[in-house]
Amino acid sequence: MATVTRRARRDRRRGGPRAVLLVLLVCLGLLAPGTSLAARTSATHAAWTDTEWVHAGLTVRMPRDCATPGRYTAATDAALLRGQVGPTSLATVAGLSGLRVTRSGTGTTPAPATALPAGPDAFRDPLGAEAVAGLVAAELGGVVQLAAPAQAAGVLHQYGRATSAGQAHAAAGAVTDSGALLVGASQAGAATLPGPAALDLAALAPGTAALAGVRLRVGAVAAGARLDGCLRDEGGASAVREYGIASLRADVASPPVAALTQTTTAAVATAQGTVTALEQTLAAVLLRDLNLLGLGTVTTSATVTVDLQQAVAPLLQQTLTDGVVTVDLAAGRVQVDLAALPAGPGGLDGRSPGTVLALDAAAAAAVGARVDTLLRTWVGTVVQTVDTALRGAAVDIRASIKAPLLPALTVRVSGTLAQVVAGNATVSAVGLSLPPAVLATLGTAVSGALFTPPGGAVPVLRSTLLAAVPAVLTQVGAAVSALGTAVRLTVNVHTDDPVADTWAVTALRVQVLTGSNVGSRVDLATASVGPVRERP
Repeated sequence: MATVTRRARRDRRRGGPRAVLLVLLVCLGLLAPGTSLAARTSATHAAWTDTEWVHAGLTVRMPRDCATPGRYTAATDAALLRGQVGPTSLATVAGLSGLRVTRSGTGTTPAPATALPAGPDAFRDPLGAEAVAGLVAAELGGVVQLAAPAQAAGVLHQYGRATSAGQAHAAAGAVTDSGALLVGASQAGAATLPGPAALDLAALAPGTAALAGVRLRVGAVAAGARLDGCLRDEGGASAVREYGIASLRADVASPPVAALTQTTTAAVATAQGTVTALEQTLAAVLLRDLNLLGLGTVTTSATVTVDLQQAVAPLLQQTLTDGVVTVDLAAGRVQVDLAALPAGPGGLDGRSPGTVLALDAAAAAAVGARVDTLLRTWVGTVVQTVDTALRGAAVDIRASIKAPLLPALTVRVSGTLAQVVAGNATVSAVGLSLPPAVLATLGTAVSGALFTPPGGAVPVLRSTLLAAVPAVLTQVGAAVSALGTAVRLTVNVHTDDPVADTWAVTALRVQVLTGSNVGSRVDLATASVGPVRERP
């Protein structure tokens, strides 16, 4: 029998497990073929004995299989309108329940069941006429005015997708049939999309006088949320949320604006009356000056041809804007672009989660300054239009003198009122020469009646119109302030529930802070994903 030395036995014991470990590491891809185990281990001073050797623990982590279906349950929720108005939950209004897509062990199902397929495990359910009728039936038609589906195609969508591989995707608002957002910081042309809704803030927050006649006009909005449960469980990936708001405007019915146009109409009519009176004044001035000559019986007349109402009429139909504030004179309304008020580029998009619009006293003052500039500029245009029309008005002043034993004598002064004031009107006289002082007296009469402050028609018009401007500033400023005190406007609202594993985003939230409806809110474009859980 062969003799085996202790060293040989020890070498065999060393080589055996080392060889097995080397093969195992190569098979698992943890060690390249041809690499010695020694090259992948550090030196040690441990002593091997004859009777034992130590085994190092080896843990191999296998990655999850995220491609094989059937491993997860998932759910999504999408709603264009959510919230609570007084005692009524919008989710209970017919046509406004939203779209919920659920993936269970047996398949993917939508609620409502009438939702349309939009690809594998995906459904869409755009709002229709039922939602408009539902708001009316719930006596909320005066609070939320939903755009007619035929007029707002493409911005009333609700989309959901839930797969057994753990993928959940929800989107609401201006989104495609596959859930892609059509509005947002990177989307061009969003401003051309129709707005889905308008909110009557006086009805939403009753009791706030400054909100009377104020509507919040919401442009196209969208929200989207995604969650891949397998990637989350494998590497800690979290839900991805996005939103977009194309525009947001406060539309203020402004009685002071309507009063300004009415005041303008009345003031221009007063100026026209001054012109009529001027005709009599000019005839009287010429009569007086010719009577001083003592030539005989003098008869005079004067006509000034101008239509001030016609000259100003187009200005009363104007819409004034500086890109942030718009004054519609014909409709008596003021619109404020709320997206342009917060500092920073990009309007309302790209804001941090839970950004509250700062509609405070400073914002109200900024809006008031813009309105003041627009209206004062417009008043200047009106006054200049009237002034130009008056100076260019045709004037015809005539006199005839009947003297004994003399042929008829006639005098005529013609031209424009500006020429009369300048003293270079055309004078034609038959049988006599008109003294220069007579023409100067006529010019003084025109200037005093129409152009010289403070009593001339033009300066009176200016002061009358400017006096009507502060009332507009007061009303609009109060409305903007109320937007920050009676209600709160928040963009990019994130609602997280880690316990329930639900993750939601709302593009715009309008919440009532005061009055009988305190606590009421309207959410526009909400998308929620979860729970997404691995099946046992």
